Amino acid sequence: MKKALSILLALSLLLCCAPALAEEAAEYTPYTDPTGHYSLEYPADYLLLDAETIDALISAMESGEIDIGFDFSTYGPMLKESNLTLFVDPFTGNNVNVVIMDLGAHLSAEILVQLSIPATREQYKTMMPDAVYDDEGSVKTINGTDFAHLALRYPQNGVSVYMEQYVVCVGSLMYNLTFTYNNSPEEADIAHMVSTFSAAAE
Repeated sequence: MKKALSILLALSLLLCCAPALAEEAAEYTPYTDPTGHYSLEYPADYLLLDAETIDALISAMESGEIDIGFDFSTYGPMLKESNLTLFVDPFTGNNVNVVIMDLGAHLSAEILVQLSIPATREQYKTMMPDAVYDDEGSVKTINGTDFAHLALRYPQNGVSVYMEQYVVCVGSLMYNLTFTYNNSPEEADIAHMVSTFSAAAE
């Protein structure tokens, strides 16, 4: 779990430090995880990176077909290993990632707040010692689903980074949705992605 958190945090931090360009209003695109475990809708102008698309993206970047200002070649293998799906705004570096972990047992949102969220905060304490929490851990109910919730802000290379996490167990699988933004969060995108998130029990 610590390795997966470190990978997703490193990706989120590096992407959020990418140069910002002009943004356009977002529409949403449906996505179903290649394993069929979950689905959601994400902003249509975001890049999708998962086990099925990362190799094609790296090849396109190496050939000069596209240039998004960030080299994913180092992180491609780690992205596959961690069962991570990444949605990235190529203009701002803002990003959303979804990680699936098999806990071997079902944990309610209340138990996640008591056990998982404090462990996450402890890890973040060493990685982001200046973090300030908007929410140190609570249960949020979205469309009838209870999520463990965490929100914080921290300085990174002169930028105030905002991170928000929604964590839920369906069956024995834990889904961690992490939203990372330069400065202010895109509340509408967060609300839309979380409200359209759906996972099937094993």
